[in-house]
Amino acid sequence: GDSSAIVHYLSWLGARQPNVKQTGSNFGIALSYESPFEVEIGSGSMVSDGVTFVNLEVGSGTFRMATSRIGEDSFVGNTVVFTPQARLGNNYLIGTKTMVPIDGEVRENVGLLGSPAFEIPREVVSEKRFNPVPQTPAEHARLAAKNAFNLRTGVLYLSSQWLLLLGLMLIASAASRLDAWAIVAAAVAAPLWVVAHALIAERLSLVGFQLRAHNCTIHEPYFWWVERHWKMSETIVKYGFTGTPFRPMLLRLAGLTVGRKVFDDGSGISEKPLTAIGDNCCINAGCSIQGHSLEDGLYKSGRIAIGHGCTIGAAGFVHYGVQMGDNSVLAADAFLMKGATTEAAAYWQGNPATIA
Repeated sequence: GDSSAIVHYLSWLGARQPNVKQTGSNFGIALSYESPFEVEIGSGSMVSDGVTFVNLEVGSGTFRMATSRIGEDSFVGNTVVFTPQARLGNNYLIGTKTMVPIDGEVRENVGLLGSPAFEIPREVVSEKRFNPVPQTPAEHARLAAKNAFNLRTGVLYLSSQWLLLLGLMLIASAASRLDAWAIVAAAVAAPLWVVAHALIAERLSLVGFQLRAHNCTIHEPYFWWVERHWKMSETIVKYGFTGTPFRPMLLRLAGLTVGRKVFDDGSGISEKPLTAIGDNCCINAGCSIQGHSLEDGLYKSGRIAIGHGCTIGAAGFVHYGVQMGDNSVLAADAFLMKGATTEAAAYWQGNPATIA
């Protein structure tokens, strides 16, 4: 994902991608489906992380496989579910956590936002839409440079994983004597090595590069470094030790500003240096705190400030530029959109989230 290789990989698996237009980041790294043979992706489309293709329909006594399709020249945000019944044509934008409509007229040439979805302009009138598909020789050269950078990132990532495996093999070898104390030491050393490796890899991905609030296209070098940072940010730091006192400590070591007595039951925080969490906060399972957005090939990022005593419900989504006032609450599965500010002690719910 996040590279030119993803379209070839999906084609090898069996996904139908007629007339692929390469952007260098056609898909993010998080993608799921029930059968790749029942996935169709229209030409010129871009998809962020977390898209799910539902292909299996099960009844009380039967089941069938059906095709889920993304239309041509479309953009799909984070955490969107496509079913075979989706009433979508071509050239649409689906915002993060938007519910794909399965009834009514076929939507195309529009934007969709929220759950249930409502129509918005396909693009913001005040912004010139960026075409992520290279058109000129200069644009093709930038894509080639991005591919070369992504290839080096892939080599670094594989080297990091090989080093992780080597360390685990050495630990296992030391415990192979079947000495009781050696086995106990290995049982302690293995998870410590995994955590240490993850923290070091994530920190090293920021050497010579600083995350900041920034807007750019996916063909600019700043975004390539961001992609490398995402690759090297291990899942053990994202989801490890959830619900324990060790969790805030790990996040702090990974670069997050986090206060005292914070409970985190499993959040994904993509830009830790741009995020600050106050004291006595409660972050429930499945939350996303995402300091960026990709909109038609435009990367936008901003700082997130979560005040003291805040609560984020299960599967809540906090977008970039958000400021949550002290003791405010975001309800379960709610989506707090970019740039929102919640008042102190306020309760926000829904998608997009509004004050209750």
